[in-house]
Amino acid sequence: MPALRLIAVNGVGVDATDLAQARHLGIAVITTPDVLSMAVAEMALGLAIGVGRRIVGGDSFIRSGSWAAGDKFWLGRSVLERRAGILGYGRIGRRLAELLRGMGLELCYTARHERTATPDRFCADAVALAMECDLLFVTAAGGPETGGLVDAEVLDALGPDGIIVNVSRGPVVDAVAPARALRQGSIAGAALHTDPAYRLCHGRVTTGDGTVCSRQHCGLLRGPSPAEPIRGLSCAFSMSATRLSNSVTSRETPLPSIVG
Repeated sequence: MPALRLIAVNGVGVDATDLAQARHLGIAVITTPDVLSMAVAEMALGLAIGVGRRIVGGDSFIRSGSWAAGDKFWLGRSVLERRAGILGYGRIGRRLAELLRGMGLELCYTARHERTATPDRFCADAVALAMECDLLFVTAAGGPETGGLVDAEVLDALGPDGIIVNVSRGPVVDAVAPARALRQGSIAGAALHTDPAYRLCHGRVTTGDGTVCSRQHCGLLRGPSPAEPIRGLSCAFSMSATRLSNSVTSRETPLPSIVG
């Protein structure tokens, strides 16, 4: 396309655009900053509560007939009584911080530089941040500099009661480390962005409770003991159309699609 002069990204990420080549060819690249900051911040909060309180697992438990059969469903964990950490303190991270502060959570954060106009406490790196919290939100920008930023070392620092929520680009969180940590009981739960995490959820992490799935963010929760299989898989979608499906309900009565 020799006449191309502008690439308009319908979103905030430019990791799929070769910026160096665009600059070389004199092509301008624009995004829509802050247009989805609140939507993604809300999604992060919803995923955290969904994982901690096992909302999707409870839904599958009832729909599968387990509740009617008298089976027991183990309880979830508190989310709002935790210490929260935000990895990436840009527009989305700061909007999320506002929501969490309003709910009374103690906050700390990690960013490229310490911010002066914030009540939240600064931590120098991802490991230091994980050591200071048990609810870790990842909102860092994607790209080569942040690929694999959250790895096994960070998850070990988060601890066995920790929950991680990734609403950044998928590769920011190492695709293998969360599944391994969940199986070993190194963390309590995770909500993971898609691709490659989506393929990880469907390929390496099996679920006994069924799924509620759509496109963007997947939440996982391990069983009450490290020896149990990972039991919950929830997904959330922060764009305008949402599809819900469930592998536990019968094929004759699928969940409806919701668009709007």
